[in-house]
Amino acid sequence: MRFTIAAMSAIAMSAMVANAGDVSPYSGSFSLGYARDNIANTDIDTYSFSGAVNYALGSGFNIQLNAEFAEPKVETVPLDHWSIGGVISYRTADYAAGFYGNNTWIKAVGVTTTYGDYGLVGEYYPTADFTVRLRGGAVNWEGMDGGQLGGGISFYLVPNVSLNLDAVHLGVSSLHRTTYNVGAEYQPFESFPLAISAAYNYTQYNAGNSSCICGGGVMFRLTYRFGNGTTLVERDRNGPLNTLPAPFLMD
Repeated sequence: MRFTIAAMSAIAMSAMVANAGDVSPYSGSFSLGYARDNIANTDIDTYSFSGAVNYALGSGFNIQLNAEFAEPKVETVPLDHWSIGGVISYRTADYAAGFYGNNTWIKAVGVTTTYGDYGLVGEYYPTADFTVRLRGGAVNWEGMDGGQLGGGISFYLVPNVSLNLDAVHLGVSSLHRTTYNVGAEYQPFESFPLAISAAYNYTQYNAGNSSCICGGGVMFRLTYRFGNGTTLVERDRNGPLNTLPAPFLMD
């Protein structure tokens, strides 16, 4: 129920912003997602809702706000994730570059821990149908410092269909996590920018000299975008940069 109420409110807000004019300084996206993973023979079901709004300040400068709620269930134990963050960026028709920061609160069995990350993020558009994504920076998990590095590409078969490949590596002390994601996204109608995406995820954890704790799963997501443009590639490039955190323990 809370996901339904949040989604209805988000779509209503985006409709009001989008109707403010044909060319708007606002752009954004709201997503509902579900993932099913099996890591080390342990089932993990994750429901998530996220939103991001970007505002063009002028002369290429932008400011962006992000928020996400995710609830992974490890077998039957829920872990609530709340994240909030932002981006200051400079954008042109050929690239986008900026500084991001996020803070995440993770609550499980009555105990709350915090996870923060910040760094640089960028996108490069070498051709009309190809996008390159990069991000990297520092992480802090309960007072332990670490880092992360990630990247990805999107190839648009047609303006409303993309193939996506992403990878991110995080390390805090002797704990390391690497996640790979390959999938596709499709926006059926240009008049109503709701896109459907699906992906396969593979995750591996390492702690010191221990053996890899590995596993994979599938993800499905509905994303509603608003702002300038009509096709998926236009709304991707005009919309918010993807800087949502990947919580260190699990999605």
